[in-house]
Amino acid sequence: MGLAAVVIACILQRAQTSNQSSSGHSEPAGGYLRVLTEKARAGRFSVGTMLMGALRASGSTAKMTIGSR
Repeated sequence: MGLAAVVIACILQRAQTSNQSSSGHSEPAGGYLRVLTEKARAGRFSVGTMLMGALRASGSTAKMTIGSR
């Protein structure tokens, strides 16, 4: 359930951001969900990519690291 919650939160944040400004997200949330579903069926869906895109859209910068703390 945690993964689904992250995906829904990203979709909602993207929809809210696109309503507030011209951030380049002209696609409605339903269309975005459809694209994500197609990517998942094709085996190309990645939550990490979605999270990094949300960070970039919010103006944050982050670096993904594997196995280091």
